[in-house]
Amino acid sequence: MAERSAAQWKAEGNARFAAKQFAEAAEAYTRALALEPDAVFYSNRCACLLKLGDLDSALVDALKLREMRPEWAKSHFREGSVLAAMGRPVDAARALCQSMQLGPSEEVELALRAEMDAAGLYDAPDQQTLLTRCLSVLASSGKAGSGSGGGGALAGAWKRCVLPSEDGPSARAGATIAVVGSSLWLIGGLNAGAPVKAQPEVSAAGQGEVHRLETSVEPSSWAVEQTSAAAGQPPVARGGHATCVRARGVWL
Repeated sequence: MAERSAAQWKAEGNARFAAKQFAEAAEAYTRALALEPDAVFYSNRCACLLKLGDLDSALVDALKLREMRPEWAKSHFREGSVLAAMGRPVDAARALCQSMQLGPSEEVELALRAEMDAAGLYDAPDQQTLLTRCLSVLASSGKAGSGSGGGGALAGAWKRCVLPSEDGPSARAGATIAVVGSSLWLIGGLNAGAPVKAQPEVSAAGQGEVHRLETSVEPSSWAVEQTSAAAGQPPVARGGHATCVRARGVWL
């Protein structure tokens, strides 16, 4: 019986991986590597080892993969995924940022944003260089779009958020929105569908109302939050203002 080729062992590994037989898949990729030290085999075995929880071995494969193909987005994605599993979010964000720069995808974007949050980059004074780089890459990484124009939307561009229900704030005049962390805030303004005399007033003490939508998970509905001017409270609802975001704070 003829000995299998590297390509045949790879096919075996792919089939085992699809069947969630990760140990057998890793062994098949190991046999493929013994015949041909291909970067794809390292990538695939790394994925198996990550599934098996053998993080040290997975990291060895990820680093070897990065050494062999530093220009391949998946090399850095594998490394970032392993580092994330190891509880090293700063290093993971750095690797995933490089992956996003080389080959933008929704999978990498979601992983990068998760590690940015886990690392507390928005609140870490010593990580502002990495934060700036991550935000720049996210904003400049276009994704292929559909339609006649063929143009892609930027990761930092405006997007329409479609809710599972129609529950949400009514149209408001003079309101502004800001993104802080994983929340979308609608701040201030007047209800565009109600007469002026029916509008709630903002007291001199700074009482008001804002709407918050959590976007880190599948959104279900907007949350209405009563606010005050006390320290640590969300922004006070005001009419005719503007907002900007600094770190995790909204400034009016």
